[in-house]
Amino acid sequence: MTVETSQQVLESGVLVYAIRGRLSLGNTLMSIENALQELAARNAQRMIIDVTGLDQIDSAGLGTLIVVAGRAEQTGGKMAVAGARGSVARSFEIAHLDRIIPVYADLGSAIAGISAS
Repeated sequence: MTVETSQQVLESGVLVYAIRGRLSLGNTLMSIENALQELAARNAQRMIIDVTGLDQIDSAGLGTLIVVAGRAEQTGGKMAVAGARGSVARSFEIAHLDRIIPVYADLGSAIAGISAS
């Protein structure tokens, strides 16, 4: 399965970066990480990674989210994750991702949460 990404900036200035498919070790993951780090390094002060369409994530994918969140924090920004379900949600639970990155059940909650912080 291929990985698809899209991004949009909401009226509130929040950047939503959606990932669909499988986020796992490989060239695609590296290009996604590079794109996210570039967005975090630029002026994406509030960024949400929408994983609603993500079917699978491995440890490398989890690592990418953590690295990008760290990069966002270094530049004074904030990052959150929204919409994890099934095996992706379980991977987040096992890795205790919520201790590092705010994790929201859906995109609406993430937008409200990141806008309030």
